[in-house]
Amino acid sequence: MTSPEYPIFVWWQITHRCNLKCEHCFAYEIKDELSTDEARNIIDQLSESNIMLLKITGGEPLVREDIFDILKYACDKKITTILSTNATLITNDVAKKLSQTGIDTVQVSLDSSDKLLHEKVRGIGTFDKTIRGIKNLLDEKLNVAIVTTLMSHNIDSISETLDFAYKLGIRKFSTRRLVMYGRARENWMHLSPSPQKLFHAYNILRNKSKEYPDMTIKPECTYMFGLDPLLLKKEFAPVCECGKTQCGIKPDGTVTPCEYVTIPAGNLKKDKFIEIWRNAEIFKKFRNLDVSQLKGKCSRCSHKEICKGGCRASALAEYGDFYASDPFCWRSS
Repeated sequence: MTSPEYPIFVWWQITHRCNLKCEHCFAYEIKDELSTDEARNIIDQLSESNIMLLKITGGEPLVREDIFDILKYACDKKITTILSTNATLITNDVAKKLSQTGIDTVQVSLDSSDKLLHEKVRGIGTFDKTIRGIKNLLDEKLNVAIVTTLMSHNIDSISETLDFAYKLGIRKFSTRRLVMYGRARENWMHLSPSPQKLFHAYNILRNKSKEYPDMTIKPECTYMFGLDPLLLKKEFAPVCECGKTQCGIKPDGTVTPCEYVTIPAGNLKKDKFIEIWRNAEIFKKFRNLDVSQLKGKCSRCSHKEICKGGCRASALAEYGDFYASDPFCWRSS
């Protein structure tokens, strides 16, 4: 595939610092952070690259004292900007400040409508703070989306969590799949759900979208749940877009294909964003993935030309091999 001139979507882990210590967090303890001026310079470069969507995440972005300035600077550049947060730090005052930045959406991590299940990985006292933070955001008329990371302890209650979100007034709901990075690697055995459970959760989401037609409900990346037999056609290929239409930025300015893949493509302290995007070898590897080199069950699968092997980040994390099978695909072959 030829190199796309510009990315559409950029994930930016603005910090790996956080007020919580969740069991499944994939932050890698990067201490070095970009200064406010460096962050503005990157936003200038992203603006010049015509990106459409910027998600600022962490860690917890709200621990940075300059976060409101950074968000406003991005919004002033006419970049659609999303803040990803655990919402425990969102007081009335913080919500008001966020509303003044021009931010498009605040995405809040909520792992369950059951307080005990949510706090199992995020810590005692976090549930009430998160719900209060969500309500403060809604009081300021901000767009709020909820994202749930699907794990073994909460996947069976995804329907109830979605119902709870709807009753709160949320109209955007998505799920994320666990990836074996950071603390998730240490706690993998008791956190990781089975591929079959993930596929079942995807079907629940699809059915719920019919129940709530005014709510946007989806996995963040459809392919991460394995191939849906109804979507096995090339005009709707559920493939990974990492390095093709999107990429990630780490707290120290390192650019990667996505937030889950740690292989560096370059660093914005010394390289220009657009030069990294167009020329980095790891991006070329993603864009020109050779499905004939896929291994394991992916090598035998009749759908590999469509899905391109699913999630390469999961294959790298679990097997250390770019061409290994996606460990979470529900298909047996």
